[in-house]
Amino acid sequence: MTNRFLTFCIIILCLTGCMDRQELEDQSYVMAIGVDATDKENEYAFTYQIANPDVNLQSGLSTNEPPTEIFTIKGNDFLNATYTANAFITGEIKLDHTKAIIVSEELARNENFIRVIQSATKTPQLRRGVHIIVSKEKAEEFINNNKSVTVKRIHKFYESVFSSVI
Repeated sequence: MTNRFLTFCIIILCLTGCMDRQELEDQSYVMAIGVDATDKENEYAFTYQIANPDVNLQSGLSTNEPPTEIFTIKGNDFLNATYTANAFITGEIKLDHTKAIIVSEELARNENFIRVIQSATKTPQLRRGVHIIVSKEKAEEFINNNKSVTVKRIHKFYESVFSSVI
């Protein structure tokens, strides 16, 4: 009886593990998503701004890497664009830390805007506290032009922008 119990305990201990863990280096955290209308009907340009966690580390090591990586994907909605982006980005895209969704004014006035934004609510990764910014310029230009001089980390930049508005 004790041999069976001991064998059972050893088997259980060997089966437990961290098979579903993900290393931080294998993840890409999106800080902002820009959405623009394209020339084709029901196709949108999604611009992702991904934070680079290696920039401005507390250890004092300086890198020549940019603080963010910005790229644009065309798709029908948030989920399709994110799945497409995962195909060529090295780390798995995570929307948990997204601070803002930037939408061009042209798209915000479009009757299909509600359908595009509604698809964002279907993903459990995107938090409900994400701010929506409507920009007069294209969302891609807004993301590319808004670079903080004083703050290196992009999430701190968006937090400071929203704390001054609220």
